[in-house]
Amino acid sequence: NQEPSGTTCKVTNGGSSYVDNGVKTTSIVGIVVVCSPAVYFTVGGSLTGLNSGGQITLKMDSGPDEVTGELTLTANGAFTFPTTIRGGVSGYSVTVPTQPTGLLCTVSNGSGYPITADVVNVSVTCVLAAYYTVGGTLSGLGSGGGITLENHDSVSGTTDMLTLTANGTFTFPTSIRGGSGGYDVTVDAQPTEQHCTVSNGEAQPITANVSNVSVTCTDVLGGTLTGLDSGEQVTLLDNVGDSLVLKSNGTFAFPTMLADGQRYDVTVGSHPAGEMCSVTGGS
Repeated sequence: NQEPSGTTCKVTNGGSSYVDNGVKTTSIVGIVVVCSPAVYFTVGGSLTGLNSGGQITLKMDSGPDEVTGELTLTANGAFTFPTTIRGGVSGYSVTVPTQPTGLLCTVSNGSGYPITADVVNVSVTCVLAAYYTVGGTLSGLGSGGGITLENHDSVSGTTDMLTLTANGTFTFPTSIRGGSGGYDVTVDAQPTEQHCTVSNGEAQPITANVSNVSVTCTDVLGGTLTGLDSGEQVTLLDNVGDSLVLKSNGTFAFPTMLADGQRYDVTVGSHPAGEMCSVTGGS
């Protein structure tokens, strides 16, 4: 269950016995436990493609000992992790947790279990990272309106903002690294009296310039409430089943979008106490 520090122990003839009606019926003896000094091995390999002045940090994990080692390299060539791995019972896994600036680095021959000898064939290869743009088309934005889009890089965690005031094609100013990065375009701020949706807005990884993000805006059914006394409320209804409760004066909008050319009809469902409300321009 637990070995002495620095020692590997193995059990042979590890038999068992069982009891039937309180009587031991079978017994296997001669269990032998053999302990010997544990053997530890190194993990290493070679790095190629690192640009001059750059650096890369490699990470090595091992189980079941849960050994973790990190190694920062600033030049191409052979490398060896300073942390050793116990042979026979542990394995190894080498990864690149954070990509170097401007590079995309991959690991081959990076894992094995169990480790039974020094490892010298881990290969880390770096190439120049390709960067791609993200864009698409905006349609339906009303005259004089404005919309703010947000593009989230799913790997780096960075966010790119873009404000548009006219329909047509658009491209975010910040490119995303290909092969590992992804994109996720959403609406950060809706235009006044409109609701905009995004299609084809996300993918990972990005492998080419993206130009098919589609942002479509439609008019909302809404207006302005005036004259409501403090502490009172009014309920408005539309002809598609929405019931909107308003508790303060100002602009409002029904949640359901209406198709272009669809009829609308807004009425008062319930009046505030002691007041009578009327609708103008409601149909």
